[in-house]
Amino acid sequence: MKSTTDIQMSKMPGNSFNDIYTSYYKKSFFFAKSYVHNDLAAEDIASEALIKLWEKLKAEPVEEKYILPLLLTILKNKALDYLKHEEVKRSAFEVMADWQQQELSIRMSALEACNPDEIFSEEVEKIIGIPESQRAFGIFALGYPAEEKKQEEPAVKAPEPVKQEEPMEQMTMPLTTESTPQKTEEKGYTEPDPRIPKALRDLMMKDQVDEWNVKSVCETKGYVPYGTELWEYDTVNPGIVDGLLVPCWQQVKAAIDAMLNSEEIPFN
Repeated sequence: MKSTTDIQMSKMPGNSFNDIYTSYYKKSFFFAKSYVHNDLAAEDIASEALIKLWEKLKAEPVEEKYILPLLLTILKNKALDYLKHEEVKRSAFEVMADWQQQELSIRMSALEACNPDEIFSEEVEKIIGIPESQRAFGIFALGYPAEEKKQEEPAVKAPEPVKQEEPMEQMTMPLTTESTPQKTEEKGYTEPDPRIPKALRDLMMKDQVDEWNVKSVCETKGYVPYGTELWEYDTVNPGIVDGLLVPCWQQVKAAIDAMLNSEEIPFN
């Protein structure tokens, strides 16, 4: 290792940074490298030390005999800072390495102490008892014996045929209730179509009047075209039900009675 007396200058450098860099860089680099043992770190230390020296020479004149000691002091301080930083990093790495070693030792000890025969024997037996097609689910739902699994299977599959029959019932119910009028067994009277407006339908049921009779009177008078269903009357002739048939029901009923008794319809 070179001492401070080994660094000699052939002559005093100029005031420019280029002159200082040319005169001292190589010597400063080797001086720093002899302590830090890192080429990149030595290059940074040498460059930063020369910049700091140049700034001091610009700010304040320095006698020739003090330039070299000043440069060596700057190099020494920067090299010390680097080494102290490396020491802190190494200490931190050692602490982390010790912690990782301890954590690894704990995991190894726990694994060595693990006895699968004692810990998983009951769970393994239950999984083996589950049918092969359901073992994938049994691994995540331990605690259900094979007998319980078999009893639960019909409960899960039972609703399937019911779901298929529901749409059929919904489709057929309106057809049976709406298109097939109910009959009163006592008098043989056929109830009017449920789609007929309620006010008119209630009057027809009260007086036991058939749909055909009402339609015959209305068609004969030209209120609606022939073949029109009662529940379509308001569509082809808006207001005929609430404005004529319901308010004038007694006249309509009288016309129906007259029609049944004779071929003429006395309904003006």
